[in-house]
Parts: sequence; structure tokens; C-alpha cells
Amino acid sequence: GGNLNNFLFNLSEEFDDFEIREQVTLAINNYEPRAVVLDVKSRLTPDQYSVNVQVIFKVINTAQVETTNVTLTRLR
Repeated sequence: GGNLNNFLFNLSEEFDDFEIREQVTLAINNYEPRAVVLDVKSRLTPDQYSVNVQVIFKVINTAQVETTNVTLTRLR
């Protein structure tokens, strides 16, 4: 839903972390109405064809703040 597949096939230092954060935030805003994104951090690992993404979000109607870490990897 976040078009991150494109990043995985074109991983390089020229890709801006800002672009990845924007795509992740947009996908969560579009597909998960119960969450408010507080922060997204990403770390590219081009030699392993992966992106580590940390999402910090607040669950709506609660004071609960959650953090989830996801590693996106391209299959060769």
C-alpha cells in the first residue's frame, strides 16, 4: 500500500529517508484510521537490499503510544 517495493529495487544512498518516511506515513494514514503517526525512522541497508523502519504511533481514543519495527527486504 505504500509503494515501498520501488525503494527496495532501487536502494542506494540517493534515496532520501524523507521519501520513505512520507510513504509509510501516507500508507498508515490511508489504511489504519485508528492510528496517529508520531514519528517514522528508517535506515537503509543497500548491500542487504533492505530497509529497517521504526514507526511510533498513538492509538486513537487512548493515551497509548506504540512502537513497531519492521524490516522490509527484497527477495532476489
